[in-house]
Amino acid sequence: ARGGMVLECTLEEHALNGPFEQGLLALQGKGAALVEQVRVQLRAAVATAATAFGLTERLLGYRLPTDCEVHALAATLARMLELRPPAGSDTVWRAELFGAALSAVVRRQPGHVARSDQAFRRPMSIEADGLVREAADGGATAGMFAMSLLPDLHECDGHEALAPWFPTSDWFWLADSRNMANHTAHSRIDIGPRDTELMLLVRYFAVVTEGLPYWVRFSAGGRLLDEQLIVLQESRLARAWVPADCAEILVEIEPLDDARMAMPARLRIGAFQLLDPT
Repeated sequence: ARGGMVLECTLEEHALNGPFEQGLLALQGKGAALVEQVRVQLRAAVATAATAFGLTERLLGYRLPTDCEVHALAATLARMLELRPPAGSDTVWRAELFGAALSAVVRRQPGHVARSDQAFRRPMSIEADGLVREAADGGATAGMFAMSLLPDLHECDGHEALAPWFPTSDWFWLADSRNMANHTAHSRIDIGPRDTELMLLVRYFAVVTEGLPYWVRFSAGGRLLDEQLIVLQESRLARAWVPADCAEILVEIEPLDDARMAMPARLRIGAFQLLDPT
């Protein structure tokens, strides 16, 4: 609104308005009677969710609502249902209740100048081809990536070029994805001792089979750098400071609750970089 005039505005709610939402919208009545109807529907939804609530959900931090929370939400929903506007003018009301996808056409106000770097907190520069880069100054974070201390995995053609850092006894090369995958539960990466503290950045894809969760830990010099509990198959980012004089980084996989599981190829490392902030 600060930058222009809204000419068209569309709220698309179909994907967010399913049987559960339709059931709530169909409720009639007022006051305590309506609150009770809403409460019955909410309790039924919680009961359905409870049948599928297991170890994975608990490890991901989910929880089921308490009866007190159901009671409070039922009262809030009942009040909103009582305030429903007449049919045909209730699109915004339904969107506020259940959510909606918004698309709009806005005409820029005369004299309003849009800057391409307004979305960034740090100064940016624009190349001739329109590429936006972080300004080239000594403290720029992006400048560190141009001075990485290890090879870029995606620029290498095979394991031979990476063997000095990723020993073949611990890692193997996945040519299709240009990733390094682990052979064992305890795999090392040789980085060579450095005189200063370095920043470690790792992007990896974690594989989960048979619903067995596990820990992924990065350590160096007897110090834990990063640990993440893997519950679902997904890409993860590890960030840590590596102490000076550490010659290798140990990547460990430890099953949760001492469960037996196959270890090879659990981790697919797509990016592994050491950066010197100095």
